[in-house]
Amino acid sequence: MNSSSVPFYGIVESVCAGKMKILLVSDVETKTKVEGELRIIACLSGKIRNNKIRITMGDKVKVNINPRNLQKASKDNGWISGTGTVVFREK
Repeated sequence: MNSSSVPFYGIVESVCAGKMKILLVSDVETKTKVEGELRIIACLSGKIRNNKIRITMGDKVKVNINPRNLQKASKDNGWISGTGTVVFREK
């Protein structure tokens, strides 16, 4: 994990060509719920891609997001595009 990234848990809403729309649910470290409906468009990390782990709609995933882009989200109606990386899929 990059020291400047913030981990979140989210639920995958849709998957299309390696990009996925994720609804953020809670912060990983503090376990606090995300206020409002914050959605991101994220891509897969290299280890998930190399190990051919399949992620489908409804999966709970851990996403790393750059904190600078979280500040921009409030201005853009809650959407953060292309800034998240899926690093873990819950079973």
